[in-house]
Amino acid sequence: MEFNRNTVLAFVLIGLILIIVNSDFYQRWMLGDAAKHAPADSTAVKQSGEQTQAPASEARQWASTADVVSQAAAIDISQERAQEKEIQIETPLYRGTISTFGASVKSWQFKKYFDHHHQPVSLFSNGGQNLVIQLPTTNDTLNTGQLNFTVDYQFGESISLQAGQTRDLVFTKQLAPDKVIRKTYTFSADDYTIRLKIEFVNWREVLQGYSYLLNWHTGLAVTEPRPSEDMSYAMAYSLANKELDEFDVGADAYKKGGSDDWPAQWAAVRNKYFTVAIIPQGQPTKGVRYDGRTTKVNGDVVHKAYRLDLVMPLERDRDFAQEFLVYIGPLDYDLVKGLGVGLDAMMNFGWKIIQPFSKLVLWTFKFLHDFIPNYGLVIIVFSLLVKIVLHPLTRKSYQSMQEMQRIQPEMTRLREKYANDPQKMNAEMMKLYKEHGVNPMRGCLPLLLQMPLLYALFIVFRSTIELRQAPFVWWIKDLSAPDAIFTLPFSIPLYGNLVCVLPIVMGATMLIQQAMTMKDPKQKMLVYMMPIIMTLAFNTFPSGLNLYYTLFNVLSILQQKYMPTAVPEKKEKKKAYKKFVTDWRKHGVNAMFSRKRLK
Repeated sequence: MEFNRNTVLAFVLIGLILIIVNSDFYQRWMLGDAAKHAPADSTAVKQSGEQTQAPASEARQWASTADVVSQAAAIDISQERAQEKEIQIETPLYRGTISTFGASVKSWQFKKYFDHHHQPVSLFSNGGQNLVIQLPTTNDTLNTGQLNFTVDYQFGESISLQAGQTRDLVFTKQLAPDKVIRKTYTFSADDYTIRLKIEFVNWREVLQGYSYLLNWHTGLAVTEPRPSEDMSYAMAYSLANKELDEFDVGADAYKKGGSDDWPAQWAAVRNKYFTVAIIPQGQPTKGVRYDGRTTKVNGDVVHKAYRLDLVMPLERDRDFAQEFLVYIGPLDYDLVKGLGVGLDAMMNFGWKIIQPFSKLVLWTFKFLHDFIPNYGLVIIVFSLLVKIVLHPLTRKSYQSMQEMQRIQPEMTRLREKYANDPQKMNAEMMKLYKEHGVNPMRGCLPLLLQMPLLYALFIVFRSTIELRQAPFVWWIKDLSAPDAIFTLPFSIPLYGNLVCVLPIVMGATMLIQQAMTMKDPKQKMLVYMMPIIMTLAFNTFPSGLNLYYTLFNVLSILQQKYMPTAVPEKKEKKKAYKKFVTDWRKHGVNAMFSRKRLK
């Protein structure tokens, strides 16, 4: 696009017009006080067709509305709070507490997952404003989290569900004789989902706007021994039309996000291994709002607390009901994917190109674990399988490297001969490689193929709940964490403050393997540098990854020591055979019996 003086002038004029149109002076001049008093929430704006004064026939109705709103506004929250009661519900999978105050989910504890103190994981406790409704009315927003609900339940005993059982709890709040808000929870003993049905009965004349909010305002607890690592995964998400929206408060003290124009299929908050996801049934949200707060200790973020507000469409012309599926459970790939709403999109399987590797590794681990109960043994079997699959490539790589070493004197001679003619030298080198059937890049191929696999293993060991707290033997209690035997009182750059065994063993085996492979004196420094760097870098990595890499090095050493690699005789035979075929094609049958040609 060519910019001339007129084009630039046009852009300047357009910018000035936009500035003026959005200025307070222009708004007051054109709209008077209306602009000044316009509500921020578009859903609260009265429709143009609405009359400012109700007709006489509706006077009684509006009087009733005013009574309801006044009654809601006059609610004594402390008195409502004083009436609060709690209901304990227990299944084979979790223990939960539901409060009558707001009919909200107050606490949640898992029975099959434990923290590093061997106590059941508590995802949140003493929470409030969870699955609470905020309803816009003609006078003000009605926050049902400040109302005490009645419930069809005999207090005094907890609800215990056995496999195959379900239980409904119906919470009701009546603000006027005919105006009811009803919340029905359905708990199941067989999974981590809760069904929630919200009903608004006879609220037509009271409602204002076209949306209401369903809140989740309790942040998830730190469940892992290293808070900073746990919180590095803590985020809020929502999915709309297969597009994932991620919200991370980062290191900010407070941050807001989301949009009122985001038709999401679900919204969720998570920490490293667990999540709470709210999934509207039948229709998406109108929007999703997030906010996040951080808690810091010595400058490090030790907790991130997220709040979710689902902006749900509101039907004002009739009694209205909306159902939700609420998942409060582990980020187990099969479980969240089984919900069929794309909840697995918030699981971290690495870069897009790595994700197939990560999922294949996880699937293989779980498949093998069905037959081998110890994940450490699964890793040993997996290492053997990878070595077998890569064996043909590794063998060719070793053969190529040995051949390269054999022709080193000739390569040196060519470098010296054509030192002043790089093009000629490269051409002669390529000719030499071709004659001996070697490729300098072939030696790197097994290592290059290992890179995405190593990264995939890092992702799987570090972030999938299947490997969480999976023990192997002796001091290796958790394959998803470093196998630290003690902690230093100070931190070493790159190494950290943990002293681990497996990274040292991994580094030693890598040193041996490198020494066996690299014979070129010019690469002597590389023999020592790589193991040292890898030992330092892998010190804070999951012990499962170090176990895998150690086994892979040991198997490579054995393979290199006992596997026949250089087979010059075969190569010579192959070379002679190729020459024989070429001569036969050129000169016919006589070439087959010509000693001169076959010599």
